[in-house]
Amino acid sequence: MTRTILLCLLMTFAWGCTYAGPDPARDLVRAGENPNDYLVGGGVMLKYRAPEAGTAVMLDRTGGRIIATESLKEGDLFDVQLDPTDEDVREGFRQASGGIPLEKADIRLYFFPSDKSGEVHSP
Repeated sequence: MTRTILLCLLMTFAWGCTYAGPDPARDLVRAGENPNDYLVGGGVMLKYRAPEAGTAVMLDRTGGRIIATESLKEGDLFDVQLDPTDEDVREGFRQASGGIPLEKADIRLYFFPSDKSGEVHSP
């Protein structure tokens, strides 16, 4: 009985550490802002047309690393397609993400509009 309770507590703790950890996207926004307000897509095939000037940021939430950024003008297209069957793509992603395999990645695309002075919104 004691082993069962201990095992349940350890599993609960491990689950909490895995799912309640810090959100790497929080580093992309100013204090008090929600990064999901800037989330515009996710996955290995990303296409996003900028509604205004700003910066697209592709982030792997699994490893907490920025994979790519691109400055966009109004109407520009951010178009990245990571073919998981292409070994060169998989190896390039593994290097860019700090060792995370593409098939385990949680890729998200954020768009941060520029303000009136042309400065990008994120810090």
